[in-house]
Amino acid sequence: MKGKSIASLVCGILSLEGIFGCFANPVCAIIGLALGIVAIVLSSGVKNAGSENGMSKAGFVCGLIGLILSAIGLIVGIITCAVCAAAGAI
Repeated sequence: MKGKSIASLVCGILSLEGIFGCFANPVCAIIGLALGIVAIVLSSGVKNAGSENGMSKAGFVCGLIGLILSAIGLIVGIITCAVCAAAGAI
């Protein structure tokens, strides 16, 4: 279970990367969404196995924050692209 806890923490931290790159490249937000989901699933698996520790909790929190903020960034990026396309800037 320690391996899943570490993987959850790593995926959670990497999901936060989607927040910073989402306006320049929407692919970063999509990757952030995917890694946030993976982090949440892995940490839930550790919790269901009964061996919850600090790393799995941190992975869950980072994954949740990354998931929410990457989703917001993706929506803002899509709206920005649509507005620019409608204005003829693209």
